[in-house]
Amino acid sequence: MSSFLDRVRNRPIPLDLFKAAVRAISDLPQESRQTMEGRANCIIRLLQEFGVKARNASDLLTGISFRLEALVRLTDEPEYRAWSVKTDTPGMDYISEDLVEAAAIEPLVCDDTCARFDPHSFFKRALEISEASRS
Repeated sequence: MSSFLDRVRNRPIPLDLFKAAVRAISDLPQESRQTMEGRANCIIRLLQEFGVKARNASDLLTGISFRLEALVRLTDEPEYRAWSVKTDTPGMDYISEDLVEAAAIEPLVCDDTCARFDPHSFFKRALEISEASRS
């Protein structure tokens, strides 16, 4: 695996930035939200608003994109239903902030086809976050 992918896979995304990215993408028109270009442009604008330096932007853009895609890959997991509410808009479930936080910090598993989260580890982390927030 390249050093770039290793950095992206293991580097948590600042929680405020990741939450802002989730919100910004959910606010996009459906046609922009459904394309990689639309989501990438949205994240690039957000990185500029957050004052991210150019040398860090590519890692963060890729990291946010991979983490969002990995989160979508979890929607078929039985545990996902406990943390989400379906809506009438495809791809626009309401999800617990604990899932968003877990997605920002959980390491990615990369293989030849995609970046994803290990479901067991991911939902365990979400539960830990949830329990800690109740304390």
